[in-house]
Amino acid sequence: MSSAAPSSDGKNSELIDIPIPDGLIDQFFDVTSLRILCVITDLPKSVSQISKETKIPINTVYYRIRKLAEQKIIKTSGHINNLGRRQMQYLSKFSPAGAFLSN
Repeated sequence: MSSAAPSSDGKNSELIDIPIPDGLIDQFFDVTSLRILCVITDLPKSVSQISKETKIPINTVYYRIRKLAEQKIIKTSGHINNLGRRQMQYLSKFSPAGAFLSN
């Protein structure tokens, strides 16, 4: 399976083939993962914010975020809040609407 994406030089309108391992599409680009990616496209958000906005259970959001981060599909950043707790935020590295996938 491969994905076609515009070349990075901006001058050539040809599409290039990017190999995608089997199962990656099925595992990470289902409805739940796409809903999560859509909410974190513009602004980084915490797991609780993602869960509230998508109505996806928080445990499912934690699981999907971990899997998406392992595949380097999202950026992770964190800071210590006023209560001394670590607060992680997540941001999509691409726009789900901009992905071109083919078989």
